[in-house]
Amino acid sequence: MGSRENPSEYAAYARWTPEEAAKWYVSHLVSPDLKAELEAKYSGGSWTALNGQVVFVGPGGEIAEETLPRLAEMYRVGDGSHIGGAGQKSIYADKYGRQYIFKPSISKSGQKEPFRALIQQAVSRIASKIFHIREYVPLYIDVTTEGMTGSVQPLVSGVIGNLKEINWRCLTQEQIRDIQREHVLDWVVCNFNSHPGNFILVERGQVLGVDKEQAFRFIDDPASLQISLDYHPNRQYGKQGPIYNEIYQEYKDGKIKLEFSAAEEPLNKLDGIEEAEYREILRPYAESLKLPESFYDKALARKRNARGEFQRFFASVGRQREETLSRGYSKRGQA
Repeated sequence: MGSRENPSEYAAYARWTPEEAAKWYVSHLVSPDLKAELEAKYSGGSWTALNGQVVFVGPGGEIAEETLPRLAEMYRVGDGSHIGGAGQKSIYADKYGRQYIFKPSISKSGQKEPFRALIQQAVSRIASKIFHIREYVPLYIDVTTEGMTGSVQPLVSGVIGNLKEINWRCLTQEQIRDIQREHVLDWVVCNFNSHPGNFILVERGQVLGVDKEQAFRFIDDPASLQISLDYHPNRQYGKQGPIYNEIYQEYKDGKIKLEFSAAEEPLNKLDGIEEAEYREILRPYAESLKLPESFYDKALARKRNARGEFQRFFASVGRQREETLSRGYSKRGQA
């Protein structure tokens, strides 16, 4: 990759894109057999670098798990409770020092509950279909050498803080767009645990959503079928409401400007996922809980209705904003 002894060569390497860095890595360090196997299995895919790890990405956005590090090849660094969030966590590192978060799929009392990892894996796979690779935190399932199953995800480097610590009103318009894009994912998977603490701001300037373990928890609640600034099912547990409620309330009140086009690309990609594929993504989670066929019906209905529901919601808050601004202009005119 160049060397510090040859400054011009090293400087050229420092300017590589993630794709260029991956190209060098694959040509020098990946066995031809593995390269051929992955390129045949995920025809039309490409190599890229993500959080310091070179991975192969299929044409649909999914990361080939064969290129992700396994827990058996890593070592436990220590406890990860300082990261925040509920549940046990451990930090693992590979031989290059890259770190990962392992969250065992257990209840607070220590009972094994596979669905906890399976739902997060399902949401990660949906995210891979509607976001670009650096717009979400990939997650997969693995087993420790002690036989504990759980979820594994990269420990994102350069985290400045979460949005409980950083007021979202200080963000740029593009960072707000990151949150608006995340809204599409959270709504379609019925995740209302989208409080500010589950959004992180990283040094490269992006806002990323994390912790989707509550996905589909409220799918049977009729009130979850419409996007509403008042819907906050976790209020009963003393939790802060979804950040989307705050942001769109301020838009409705005429305090900030938003661009609804931020949701267009993920909605287009969501429409493009075949229902059979979407069902297959959800199958391991549904089977772990022995969910009835009606679960798939409701989940697919949310997918089908997402575009129309966002259009209805945008039109509604847009009208309310115009009314608010009109009243403000009238009052100023009468002053």
